[in-house]
Amino acid sequence: MEERMQRALRRFGGSRTKRLLRHPYRSLAPLVDRRLGRSRPATCPTFYGAEFHGVLPEAVTTQVWRTTVYSPDVCRALIHMLKPGDTFMDIGAHFGFFSLFASHLVGETGRTVSVEAMPGTFAVLKRNMQTAEADGRATLFNVAAADTETTLVFKDFGIVASSLNTAFENRGASSLIRTPKDVTVTARTGDALLREAGARPDLIKIDAESSELLVLKGLEETIREHRPALVLELGDDPSAADPQTPRIWERLTGLGYRPVHFEGPDPSDIGLDRALRYANVLFLPDRKD
Repeated sequence: MEERMQRALRRFGGSRTKRLLRHPYRSLAPLVDRRLGRSRPATCPTFYGAEFHGVLPEAVTTQVWRTTVYSPDVCRALIHMLKPGDTFMDIGAHFGFFSLFASHLVGETGRTVSVEAMPGTFAVLKRNMQTAEADGRATLFNVAAADTETTLVFKDFGIVASSLNTAFENRGASSLIRTPKDVTVTARTGDALLREAGARPDLIKIDAESSELLVLKGLEETIREHRPALVLELGDDPSAADPQTPRIWERLTGLGYRPVHFEGPDPSDIGLDRALRYANVLFLPDRKD
C-alpha cells in the first residue's frame, strides 16, 4: 500500500509547474472554482482504488482531486497500524477521507467509528461511508467529541472552508477564514460513543481544530483500559494565549505513549519542538493489553 501511495505521489506530485504541464485540468479546475467563488460536488479517485466524494475547491478535496492522496504522513500511520479485523475511530472525520481509507485497510471483518459535528460536512461523510455503513462495518455520529455531554456553538465557515469549523480558537490560515455563522451541536465523550457503538478501537485519529485536549479527556476510560494508538494533528498559532500542544504532549507521554511521525515509510521519533510548529504525530502505547 505504501508503494501504491508513492507511485501516486510521483505521478501527480512535483512542482506546481510540473503538475500544471502534466495534468492541467486537475491543477486548474479548483483554482477556477475559487476565482469564480463557486463550489461544486466532485468525485475523486484515490490511490488505493476507492472513489472519494468531496466539494471543490475545498482544501481536502482539492488535494485528493490533484494527487489521489491526502496527508501522506497520516496515511502512512494508518498503513503501519491497521490490519484486517481492526477498529478505527475517526474524531473530526470531516468528509471521511481517512474513515474511507481505514475501512479499506481493516476490511470486511473490521470496523470504523466516525465522528463529525457539522451537519453539512456530515452529509458528505455519510455518502462516502454509505456502503460500509449499510454493511454494518461503519458507525457514524453527527456530534462533536468533548470531555462531557453538552451543547457547543461551532463557527461554521461554509462547506469550502469546512476543515476550519470549530467551537474554539482556530489555528487555520487567516486568508481562508470567512465570516462564520453559529451552529449549535450536541457534544458527547468519545468513551460514550464507543460504548454505544460497542467498539474497542485499535487506532484513534483526532483532528478537532484546537479542542484535542478536551477530546482526550473524554477518552480517558478508553485510553486507560484499551491503550489504542493515537494520531493527532498538533501545532499552535505562535500568538495563542493558551497553547495546547505542550499540555497534550505532557498528558500522553505521562501515560506511557511514545510520539513518532512518518516522514518516510517507517516511524521516527519526534520532539516537542517540531510538534509545536505543526505535525501529525502518532502516539504509540508502551503496552497494549
